[in-house]
Amino acid sequence: MELKFLGYVVNESSLKLNQIPKGVTNFTVNPNIGFDIKKDPKKFTLGVTVAVKGTDEKPAPFDLFVKITGNFDIVHDSLNIDRMRIDASRILFPYVRSYVTAFTAISNMPPYNLPVIDFEQTPLNKQAPIDPQPPKKSSGIDGITIRPLDEV
Repeated sequence: MELKFLGYVVNESSLKLNQIPKGVTNFTVNPNIGFDIKKDPKKFTLGVTVAVKGTDEKPAPFDLFVKITGNFDIVHDSLNIDRMRIDASRILFPYVRSYVTAFTAISNMPPYNLPVIDFEQTPLNKQAPIDPQPPKKSSGIDGITIRPLDEV
């Protein structure tokens, strides 16, 4: 491992239970997951946001927004930035998944588990960061956004 994990901080989290229309018993929860990375000569920061927002067309049992930031020391200067992104995501994302599961479980509803992501196969995507109010069209796991590096 070329990064040393220093820990994470939950920057923001909110959960709102939604009124479910009569007759609706099955839901497809489409999380929008974003990854923001920053690097300076010796530090690497990965921010992960998760947003779930129900719509009239696709109701969700809850609206959720979570932002968690992980901090890392760079052990070797020669490490490729894409390798740092993959390694940091592999370390931090299980904490994000666990937090979302626990957060939904303590809300007296069935726990929600985020999908598992293969970070080796997820390409760098230059879309805008995740907005706490995602657009009405949800795209499920395709809603993953990995922003390019912001040099500090």
